[in-house]
Amino acid sequence: MTEINIEPHFDINNDNMIQMKSILDESFKRVIYGLPDGSYIESNKVYGRCYNIYKGNIEIICNDNECFLLE
Repeated sequence: MTEINIEPHFDINNDNMIQMKSILDESFKRVIYGLPDGSYIESNKVYGRCYNIYKGNIEIICNDNECFLLE
């Protein structure tokens, strides 16, 4: 349906190590966008805080009150 893979309700400080390991393992197969509560994607544009999770790395790509165009 879509080529955008998201992890909704993403919390970088998540204490659930099993869930975080699962997300990081999956990131070796595809890019995942971690969207904390309050962030959303509309028309390939992220509004609010967003993390790029890829190949086991987590990088912030957009902060609160900002927007970012997904490629």
